[in-house]
Amino acid sequence: MNNVFITILVISFFVAVPIGLVSLVSKTLRKKLETVGGLFTLLFISSCVGALMTMPEPTPEEKAEKARISAEYEAKKKQESEQEAVKKAEKDAACQKDISCIGEKKFAEASVYCQDPIERMAKYSSEWTDGFLEPKFSHYRLKDADNGIVTFIGDKIKFQNGFGAWQNMTYQCDLDTRTDAVIDVRVSPGRL
Repeated sequence: MNNVFITILVISFFVAVPIGLVSLVSKTLRKKLETVGGLFTLLFISSCVGALMTMPEPTPEEKAEKARISAEYEAKKKQESEQEAVKKAEKDAACQKDISCIGEKKFAEASVYCQDPIERMAKYSSEWTDGFLEPKFSHYRLKDADNGIVTFIGDKIKFQNGFGAWQNMTYQCDLDTRTDAVIDVRVSPGRL
């Protein structure tokens, strides 16, 4: 029974495709073959559906094999993700002990989280003098290695005094690198 559907499928495919290609080229031929092409297309689709409907159900052994392969794949995927998490945790722990690693890694966070507290230190107005792509901090140093606190230092701001004059300021921001929380901010007149 299955061979009959496959034979019909192959015949209708080899008849319907050339008719379809020829009908694209010639308008008059397309009108003549429109009915025949439609019938062969319908025959092709129905034989595809018939072939799919007559496919046998997988045996219990095949189902069990498929389930086993799927379970092995999921277990391997889970193991790989756990290994990746362990490697990332080891890398982060090593980075917490290296000032250059943690300083470079948290440079952007310091620029974002320390900006507002530094501006609030001004009695009147403040104005950043850094460019659009220029970093706000030029230096960093480790303040407390055990707690992961790094001091970021910069001088790209001016504060306005009571007379309206602008004065360059140097600022320091203590950032907890584990929680990205600002611990303390200090500002003093001058440049680095």
